[in-house]
Amino acid sequence: EIYKKDNEIISIRGKLLADGIFVPTDSSPQFLSGMMIALPYREKESVISLSDEVSYREYISPVSFVQKAFGVETSYVSDKKQILVSGSGYSAGNFSVEGDYSLSASYLVAGALGDGVTVDNLYSASNQTDRRIINILSDFGANIIQAENFVSVSRGRTSPIDVDCADIPHLVPILAVLACFANGKSRLENCGETYYRESDRLHQVCDSLTALGADIEAVGDDIYIVGHGGLDGGDAMDFGDHRIAMALSIAAAFSKGDSSIDSNDSVKKSYPAFFSDFTKVGGKRKVPKKDTIIY
Repeated sequence: EIYKKDNEIISIRGKLLADGIFVPTDSSPQFLSGMMIALPYREKESVISLSDEVSYREYISPVSFVQKAFGVETSYVSDKKQILVSGSGYSAGNFSVEGDYSLSASYLVAGALGDGVTVDNLYSASNQTDRRIINILSDFGANIIQAENFVSVSRGRTSPIDVDCADIPHLVPILAVLACFANGKSRLENCGETYYRESDRLHQVCDSLTALGADIEAVGDDIYIVGHGGLDGGDAMDFGDHRIAMALSIAAAFSKGDSSIDSNDSVKKSYPAFFSDFTKVGGKRKVPKKDTIIY
């Protein structure tokens, strides 16, 4: 039973009874992780049927990896688009939570554009799909030091990038920023999934960067950027999207002129301390009036 309270609070009570459950993944596969986490409490095997194919590495593997540390086994039957979740319940244990490559990507890009940045708690053995940011930055021309548990990035040459983003949709906004600072044409392929994020991220990342002087457009599911070695700065919106807000912050920090970003603290969704850390690595932020951020 689900009860809605006020405008933001939802109360749920009762038990999960069905042996099988259908999860629509066409709009947001993130519903899937919640069901994977909840179903072991049924204490017998459950079957999750998916409406569409999803990226195993991005959505299923990370949850399965954590569950296994606490005694729960899951398996993915790709040809049937099903996930089998054991009903063993969870066992107590210790787990070390590694850093998030997707949220760290803004600072790693900042290191590639500026005087260098080191981010701790990013593991070289990580199975996060967004760890690909390291290879992409290397292709861009940045200097990379990948240790067992930290990454250092500093400026090198700047080359256009050509990236298949099917498995790394979270990185699309910051990769678009990175491409703006190369000289030449870059392409971000297979970005269609970003259309269904907190905003129409596929098109609105183009709109927001265009406002800062970028030569960028979305064609089908791909984004094309003609980099001119930098951005002019200007007035942009984050469209209420936390990842666009973080990407625009880095773009603005390295633009030639000042920039203002119309925001409403959207970064609180995933990274409430983003702007605190942004200033620690040299970013400048002023808030002259409510909901407006100037760099």
